[in-house]
Amino acid sequence: MPVVTSDICDAHPDEVAVCELQFRGFGKISAFAGACATVLAYEDHRKVKETIELPGNGRVLIVDGGGSLRVALLGDRLAARAMQNGWAGIIIHGAIRDSAAINDLPCGVKALGTTARRSSIELGGVAGLPVSFGAITFRPGDWVWTKPLRGSRVGSPFPVGANRWPEWRASLAAGSAVPKTTNLRR
Repeated sequence: MPVVTSDICDAHPDEVAVCELQFRGFGKISAFAGACATVLAYEDHRKVKETIELPGNGRVLIVDGGGSLRVALLGDRLAARAMQNGWAGIIIHGAIRDSAAINDLPCGVKALGTTARRSSIELGGVAGLPVSFGAITFRPGDWVWTKPLRGSRVGSPFPVGANRWPEWRASLAAGSAVPKTTNLRR
């Protein structure tokens, strides 16, 4: 049974955070979910590349690129490598490149837009810290899922405390409503 993000939001309006930004979807996987890992990297893809080389273990990589569309933080080779290393998907608050090639890959990527320009100046980056954009803060380990995208391929990530997702998944699979709970946020 697919996850219906609106059902989760209806069941937990005070506990589920919704990103207010709209993302474009890329790759053959239109929806993905997992506990998140975070990277803060403004116009420098090196920390993204370094993180993608680690085992993903089904996590979603959240990259805060400051919303910059000037240079790309991900291209087709890094997207392919992320899937090989077990990442469930990547959400970029910034730009990607090689979008046509990424669309042919069995991966899920969400980004604000595209550019042909790659990053060339070493500005640095940090992994494993909370990152904020779209009126939401993503903390490493928060559960994130994206909805399937239709038409314009636009969607938003929804993080919740990772410790509650197995219970929610079991309830959804059984056809029952998402259980009401408290203390989802850290």
